[in-house]
Amino acid sequence: EKQNSVNIFDRPLQIFCCSSFAFMDGFPVQTSQVRVEVGGFDTDIIKIVFQNYVQLFVTQLGKAGTIVEVRQLSHENEPNFDTKCLLGNREEIGVDVLAKQIAGQLFQLQQLTFDRHLIFVVSLKDYNKENVSAVASAVSEFLSAK
Repeated sequence: EKQNSVNIFDRPLQIFCCSSFAFMDGFPVQTSQVRVEVGGFDTDIIKIVFQNYVQLFVTQLGKAGTIVEVRQLSHENEPNFDTKCLLGNREEIGVDVLAKQIAGQLFQLQQLTFDRHLIFVVSLKDYNKENVSAVASAVSEFLSAK
């Protein structure tokens, strides 16, 4: 058994990699993270790419918040996305808008496909238009740099 330590939100997270997973295509998962200042708040952005979905955390609170699943509705070049709130605030329109913008960016970067969905986890200090727009820009810059 091999033990790796990954730093998420300045706390170590222990990940155990067993040899039984070696046969799985796409294992281990690809991860990347960054901390940026957005609107005066430290914002952590973490992307984890699995074989069948991309998980993206964006937090200004240092913890998970609303969890949204984003699926591509068709195989078109300009896809439409459907969002489904799995857990958290269903009434916050900024979450839905942000999730669809990020899904569009991931689709353009060919990281999101009809068969690979986005699990978006977001917790912001404020969901006003300016903060959501600034967070979208920061995430876009992060995704483009990878």
